[in-house]
Amino acid sequence: MRASQSRSVETIVVTALFLIAGAAGWVFLNQPGVLLRADADSDCKQFGASLLWAMGHGLYGTAEITPKMAEFFTQQRPSLSPEEVPPDLSLFSTSGKFHADRLYLLYSVGILWRLFGISWASVKIFWAAVFAVTGVLTYGLFRLGMNRWLSLAGTALTLASPVMLGQLPWMRSFCKAPFLLAVMLAAGYLLLREIRPRPLLLLSLVTGFVIGIGFGFRQDAVMGLPAMLAIVALGTRVAHRTPGRFRFAAALALVGAFTIPAWPVLRMTRETGGNNAFYMAQGFALESVFDTGAERAMACPFHSNGDYIMHALIADYDTKQDHLPPDDFSSLRALGAARLVTSLQANPLQAMMDLILNAELFNRDQVDIWRKKAELLTRKLVLSLYATFPADVIGRSYAASLRIVRNLQPRNFFKEENGMFRAAEWGAVPLARHLDVFGPWYAAAAFIVIGSLGLWRAAGCLLLFLYFTGYTSIEFQMRHAFHLNFLSFWFPLFLAGAAWAGLRRVMRDGLKQAIAAARPAVPRAAIFTVCAAAFLAGPLYAARFYQEKTIDRLMETYANADLEPLDVEIREDGGKKVFCPARLPAFEHTAIEEWRKNLALDRLGLWPEPNVRTEYLVAEMRTTGPWVRVSWRYRDLPDIMLDSYRLPNPGSPCIFRYYFPVIQYSDRYQDQHSGDGRFGPFKGLTLGPDTELLKFYRVRNVQDFPLLMSVWLPSEQEQMRYCLELGL
Repeated sequence: MRASQSRSVETIVVTALFLIAGAAGWVFLNQPGVLLRADADSDCKQFGASLLWAMGHGLYGTAEITPKMAEFFTQQRPSLSPEEVPPDLSLFSTSGKFHADRLYLLYSVGILWRLFGISWASVKIFWAAVFAVTGVLTYGLFRLGMNRWLSLAGTALTLASPVMLGQLPWMRSFCKAPFLLAVMLAAGYLLLREIRPRPLLLLSLVTGFVIGIGFGFRQDAVMGLPAMLAIVALGTRVAHRTPGRFRFAAALALVGAFTIPAWPVLRMTRETGGNNAFYMAQGFALESVFDTGAERAMACPFHSNGDYIMHALIADYDTKQDHLPPDDFSSLRALGAARLVTSLQANPLQAMMDLILNAELFNRDQVDIWRKKAELLTRKLVLSLYATFPADVIGRSYAASLRIVRNLQPRNFFKEENGMFRAAEWGAVPLARHLDVFGPWYAAAAFIVIGSLGLWRAAGCLLLFLYFTGYTSIEFQMRHAFHLNFLSFWFPLFLAGAAWAGLRRVMRDGLKQAIAAARPAVPRAAIFTVCAAAFLAGPLYAARFYQEKTIDRLMETYANADLEPLDVEIREDGGKKVFCPARLPAFEHTAIEEWRKNLALDRLGLWPEPNVRTEYLVAEMRTTGPWVRVSWRYRDLPDIMLDSYRLPNPGSPCIFRYYFPVIQYSDRYQDQHSGDGRFGPFKGLTLGPDTELLKFYRVRNVQDFPLLMSVWLPSEQEQMRYCLELGL
């Protein structure tokens, strides 16, 4: 087939794919129980800024949501008339981090509502088009390594996968997919093909602009910039006698084109700190580790990635830094309180003035969630975690790569019966089970085949694969990795295409000639396999050697902790036994704190109660099985915080000391942070099978533990696991 005919056929295929995928996306978005979501929230009130912009008020937010507006944002009604929106709503700026980091998404919805009226129908059509573009880009990625029919099959499997459909209504999560896939397609094209200088500059400009726009939809899109920069500067074959200067010019064009549309978000990050360090810290939490399929080590920095649980531990970490913690002011507070009582008797008015003027004595600046100070503090903490757990960082990256090629399977987010999603689940289960076992082997075999075709090309493909799959381990969740699920189909389909091409060569040239033609590829495949294995294993085992030494010293601190025994209460909750200490001294109010509360000084802000209190507990337990499992229970929180530890050498009973933090926010703080920030006191632990609770303790010398980690400390050396293990 001539090149012009091939391009014509490809254009027809891509157009048909766009239309079919768009129609399928629109049908799915109109299924029962499928509601568009602005973010992880349960409604779309954040699009209030888009609504006001569409009505000509500018991009401002509002906290005044009328009943009709609330019905519209919860999609109980399909449209809203401008006359139903009061003209005198109180407005606030959208320059903060939770508007500026999705600025272009808000503008996109606002433009739709200004052009086509305020309705969800136009948004669904637009989002179906985004789904269609995602399908076209996915098809392009398959075409980099296989023929048209296999590419169409892979695209269909990807778009129909439950993880893709499950994320489609979550607009901020899904919108990164087309931008990152476009970058991957451009990087793959530059890696595999020689390019002339002018197309290279043009492609760099377009790709940089695409990344910058995507950065304004969701900041994950910026992860495409380092990869594209490396490909442009180092991995591109430029058809010119002096390629270096064109690579340099293309790199400058890429960065410049990115900076222009990304500037509003970059400015927000500079002014507010952003939330990126907080998200990176969440990647060390148990849920992120377990979602990759890895097995946790003895020490895990965070037992939950919940925002307010994470913040409580970060705030506690803040009190143990270079400055004096609040408790160090206790003697000054007692002296000041005694002086205040004396002054009240002699001159009440002067005493109250003194109290107001010296409020800083009582009101230490406490770190608050989503503030710049909290983000800067978390950056310091994250650097410390990366230095302490380098093997876990590398291991999480490898585990994320393995998890993706094994096929991602999500939870069902749809409360109502959704026939289209159920059909996708039913069709995906057999293949998902197969890929869960053989997916990594398909990937390994595919890379060996690519290595046989050329070492430079194979090295670039491997690095791109490790980068794009590994970065998701920064905070691994399905919503952060779903767009890469196509890779679980790409590798087996690539092998199928390679096998078919080999079979055709045998049929055309005969077996002997086919073997002779393939013989030079064998040494290349062997060299690539050895080098790739060394490249993957070397950093991991070096980091494990370092981390084992570090954690061994850390465990000495835990083994020598000053423990205070606590009485245990056993209650029934939901048919399960819940074990809880009879008292938690850190949460008990002292006499002076009761006096402060009775005078309402905390409510006045003159002497507030600490935002969060923490207690570091130890549950001593015996297990006779291969696993030891616990779950935490707080009032008003679902019982979803689980922890488990697999014994490296099961067989005989083992005694563990399980260190875990308990947190409690003040009433005043919870009044200021409704929703996810409100949950009641600690109710206790429930234990898994084959596990018996022996004792409860509290750690007295908490100042020796800067971060209150979740730690399983076994009594036997052979049961210790210093680094997380890949779920191979």
